[in-house]
Amino acid sequence: MIANGMDQRHTQYVAALAAASRLLATISPQPTSIEISCHTYSPDEVDIRGYAHLDLAALRVWHSQLGGELTLKPRSDGREYWELVLSIADIPVVLWTLLDRPEPLPVRVIDESAETAVMERWMREHGDDPTDWAPDVHKAYAATIAHMRSGGEL
Repeated sequence: MIANGMDQRHTQYVAALAAASRLLATISPQPTSIEISCHTYSPDEVDIRGYAHLDLAALRVWHSQLGGELTLKPRSDGREYWELVLSIADIPVVLWTLLDRPEPLPVRVIDESAETAVMERWMREHGDDPTDWAPDVHKAYAATIAHMRSGGEL
């Protein structure tokens, strides 16, 4: 005899495998991964989840191929992901992709008075009109300002 709930879960898995096979035969491009879940605490519920690695274009193509509801959602870590929710043969399907968002750069407060002082000094040394400066002087001035903005001392 099979343990309590195993017959029901087996039936759900077989149905989900058939739905997943139908899904994979229908969509292109193929997802990065497919997962089928049927938990012991809820043996009559099964679902399919598919992931497209950082590929919103794939999710949009799947939406056009399958329909369903496409939604942008926040994550607890501040990133966002897109989720396409639909049903195949009465089995819930969620296809999703994470948006790649790099960590924000630290914000530095620019000391405009210091930059103005540097500009005035360079104008005294190289002429009042920066458009008349030689290319190497322009390059050196730009490097000096970049150095200041990155936190370097003069």
